[in-house]
Amino acid sequence: MKQRWTLKIKGFGKIHAAQVEIAPLVLLVGENNSGKSYLVSLLWGILALGRGLFPKEPPASESYKACAALLQPGNTTEVDAHFEQALVEWFNSLLKSKKNDLVREIFAHPGLAIEHLSVSGYHRHKPLLVKWEDKKPDVVSRFSTGQDYVRFPYVAGQLPSEAEKYRMVQYLCWKLLMDDLSSPLFPMGGVTAGRRVEGETLYLPAARSGFMLTYRALTAELMEAWGGRQISSTFTLPVVRFLQGLTENRRGKNARLGDIADYLEHTILNGRVVSQEGAINHYSYQAQGSKESLPYHVASSLVGELSPIVIFLRSTIKYRSLIIEEPEAHLHPAMQKRLACALSRIVSRGVPVWCTTHSETMFQQVNNLLKLGVHPQRKDLMAQYGYTEDDLLKPDQVRAYEFITNPQGRTEVSPLALTADGFAVPTFNRSLIELNEETLAFMQDNNDEV
Repeated sequence: MKQRWTLKIKGFGKIHAAQVEIAPLVLLVGENNSGKSYLVSLLWGILALGRGLFPKEPPASESYKACAALLQPGNTTEVDAHFEQALVEWFNSLLKSKKNDLVREIFAHPGLAIEHLSVSGYHRHKPLLVKWEDKKPDVVSRFSTGQDYVRFPYVAGQLPSEAEKYRMVQYLCWKLLMDDLSSPLFPMGGVTAGRRVEGETLYLPAARSGFMLTYRALTAELMEAWGGRQISSTFTLPVVRFLQGLTENRRGKNARLGDIADYLEHTILNGRVVSQEGAINHYSYQAQGSKESLPYHVASSLVGELSPIVIFLRSTIKYRSLIIEEPEAHLHPAMQKRLACALSRIVSRGVPVWCTTHSETMFQQVNNLLKLGVHPQRKDLMAQYGYTEDDLLKPDQVRAYEFITNPQGRTEVSPLALTADGFAVPTFNRSLIELNEETLAFMQDNNDEV
C-alpha cells in the first residue's frame, strides 16, 4: 500500500465512534452484535461506490475550487501536503453531503443514517506526481496512471476546459485516496449499474457455507440487479456483489494469487474446488484421492466456508483488496493457523486484507508471524517450522481494533497496542480468565467431595 488514511465514523448503528486506519492487514475483534460488519460493509461501500459521490458537473463548492486552482497544466509537479489536504477536504465534503444516500445504497435500508463519515490522517510513502503529455488539438487521448503518477493530455498554450479540468481533479482525487485499494475512477468499459468493475474490493461475508448451498436459487433476484433496476434486496450490496461473483466468476490459469488457492486446497481442504462454468456457475468438492466430486450439501461446513476464498483467488478478475468476515469459521485451530499464513501471503503480494474475527488462534498466529518477521534467528526458525518469507509480517503492516460495548449499549472502537509480544486482546483475555476461574473453582469442589 502506497497510502494510508483513517476512516472516521460517528453515530452509525451501534457504533458511537470509530477511527480505523487503513493498513495492509486490519483485524477487527469484539463481542457479537457490536458493529464490526457495519464498519467493514461501510468501508467496502466507500471503496466500491465512492466514485458515485462525484457530481456530474463541476461543482461550485469552495473545497473543489481550491483543488482546481492547485492543478496547473504544464510541467511535472508533485502533489505536496497542501494539495493532498485540499483533495481530502473536497472528498470529505462529498461524503458529508451524500453519506446517508451512500449507507442506504450499501445496506438496502431506506431508514439507515450516519451522523459523521470522513477520512483523515492521509499520508503517502512516496509523493504522487502529475505529468503532462503533449497532444495535438482535436486528437483524443486518455488519462493514464502508473505506480506513483498520473498523466494528463495537454495542448501547449491551451488551457483545458472547465469540464476537462474537473475530470482531471476527480481522477487525481480518486488516485490519491484509492490507489492500490479499488478500481480506477474511469475503468475500462465504464461502470454499469449494479455490476462489479475490475479491481473492485472483494467482500466475503460470514456464513459462506450457507451461500454456497443457496446462491443458485438466488439468481433471479441477482439478474434483476444486473439489469440496473432498483430492487428490494434481502441482502446488503456487498453480499449481492459476492453472489454475483460466484454466479459469473471465471477461473484464470495464471491468476496472480492462484498458488495461494493451491496452498489452501492442499493444506486445509485436502481436496479441490471443482468449477463448471456456464451462465450460472456450478461448484462442487472433490476430496483428495477421490474420482467423484460432491455437492456442497454433503460436504463439510469447512469446505463450504473456505471454497469461496479459493474460487476468488483463482478469478480472472483482479481484486485490489479483500474484506473477509470471520475467516476462521468452522476451522480447527490447526487449520486457522494455516489460513492466517494464507492471508499473510495475500498481503505480501500487495493485496490488503481486512478481517473481522472472534478467534484467539488467528490473533496469536498473526502475533507469531509478526515476531518471526523481526526475530534475529528468523532463517533458522523459518526452516524449523516450515515458513516462507511471504508468511512473515512487519509491524507497520498490521493494525488491530477492539469493539467494546458500553453500559448504554453503544460501541466504542479502540486501537489495540502492538507490543514486543504482539497484540493483546482484552476481550479474549477476560473471557479466558473467567473460564479459568470457573474451572479451578469446580475442580476444588470435586476434590472436597472426594
